[in-house]
Amino acid sequence: MRATLGIVIGTYNRLALLHKCLDALVNGVHVDHEIIVADAGSTDGTLEYLEQFPRIRLVRYEGLMGQAKSLNRIFKSLESEFVCWLSDDNIIVDGALDMSLAVLKRNPGIGMIALKVKDVTGPHVDSPYLGSVWESGVLNCNQGMLPANILRSLEGFDEDFCDYGIDADLTTRV
Repeated sequence: MRATLGIVIGTYNRLALLHKCLDALVNGVHVDHEIIVADAGSTDGTLEYLEQFPRIRLVRYEGLMGQAKSLNRIFKSLESEFVCWLSDDNIIVDGALDMSLAVLKRNPGIGMIALKVKDVTGPHVDSPYLGSVWESGVLNCNQGMLPANILRSLEGFDEDFCDYGIDADLTTRV
C-alpha cells in the first residue's frame, strides 16, 4: 500500500543535524507517510544511525551529485499522492505536514505549500521560521509540499541548478 505523503531528505556527513530533523518528523507527523533519506556517501555514522529506523528508506549514492539530481531520482520512484522535500538542517513544526496535507487535499487548485521550518545552522538560525516572498513577488519555498502529479509533470528540480536555486526555480514553475 502506498503512503499518502513521501517525505524526502538529502544528507551528507551531517548526522547531528539529521538526528534533529528526523526526531521532529518521527514525533510530529501523524498522516500516513514514508520517509526517504538520500545519502551521498556519509562516513560520520549516518548510515549506522539510520539502521535504527526500519521504516525509513535509505537511498545511498556513491558521492556528491547535487541535490537536484539525487532528489529527482527518488521523486521518480515515489508512489505517494503528495511529496515534500526537507533539508537535513531544518526542523519541521509539530503538525505542520499534517496541516499542509489537509490544505492541499481540500484545495486542489493550490499547486504547492511552502513549509515553515526552523533553521538549526547558517545565517538564519535566530529566525523563528524560514520562508518568504522575494521582492520579485516569487515565493521562495526552501522546503515545500505539493501533489506528486504536479512534481512529475514538471520533471522535478531543474538539474542545471545542481544545489542552489532548485527550490526557487521549482516554486516559480509551479
